[in-house]
Amino acid sequence: MSPRKPNASPPISRDWQVAVYETLAGQRPALEYLGADDVPEQPRRELLMTVLAVAETGPLRFPSGTPRWQLMHKPDKKGQVDMSGIFEARDEHNRVLYRLFCLLDREGLEDGPSVVLLVATYETLNLQQ
Repeated sequence: MSPRKPNASPPISRDWQVAVYETLAGQRPALEYLGADDVPEQPRRELLMTVLAVAETGPLRFPSGTPRWQLMHKPDKKGQVDMSGIFEARDEHNRVLYRLFCLLDREGLEDGPSVVLLVATYETLNLQQ
């Protein structure tokens, strides 16, 4: 066996799947949003490509402090929503920030560990100061 190079990249994980959260009523909020007419093709594609890259690389190896994939944190102020443990895929397009919230399910029952698409949203960016 040859020695491992110290700067070698970690192996790619093919064990993670992409899954979609479904409500008891059969709704799939992330897919409903991504399939909506008011979501342009480019941000839809970019969000999905980010999630696929995370699943292919393995979420534990994928950098979570990038503009495209971020781990949410506990709020700074009391009364705000605690989203710690939730990840978001992000894409900015024409001054609009598109966000797809995801959860890592390491104990996936059917297909193994999964990146679960929860819900997506967008917000217009205010670039004037």
